[in-house]
Amino acid sequence: ARCSPAPRLLWPARARAPRARPPAPPPARPAPAALPRRPRDRGIVLVTSHHETFVLGIAALAQRGEVIHPVKSLVTADPRLHPAVRDHFELKYAGLQRHLTGGELAPAETSLRHFYRALARREAVVVLVDAPAPPEGPSVVVPWLGAQRHLAQGAFRMAEASGRLLAAFGCRRHG
Repeated sequence: ARCSPAPRLLWPARARAPRARPPAPPPARPAPAALPRRPRDRGIVLVTSHHETFVLGIAALAQRGEVIHPVKSLVTADPRLHPAVRDHFELKYAGLQRHLTGGELAPAETSLRHFYRALARREAVVVLVDAPAPPEGPSVVVPWLGAQRHLAQGAFRMAEASGRLLAAFGCRRHG
């Protein structure tokens, strides 16, 4: 399997009120070509999912000159996890970190200030947003993989609070 050399931006968006339905997305375009054309005076929050090869997509965007700060979770280092699971994530994150060209993989639970500073420097923050919203909790409804999904609001709130751009991308395996 190989990742397409052009992860695609699936739709530009703005943060929306909870449970608001966004407009239909415009046609996808190759992310490596689209990102350099964004206004350079603004950072960008990129959202993606755990679908397919997201790590390769993040690395591909970083290798195109974007300074990218992916968000990770401290859950993967929880001592209650089997050591092999913790080792898997540690190796995965270390491999991704080597390709970030100045960006830093940091935990969401303790690094919000880091991510807001990166956005202020006009850099990119990548958030995996396919975690479902808490039941009856605040959410954002987005078209995702062929259905309307209620997703947690973290990335949307970050873009709104910082006044930065928000876009989604996906990387699909070919073959």
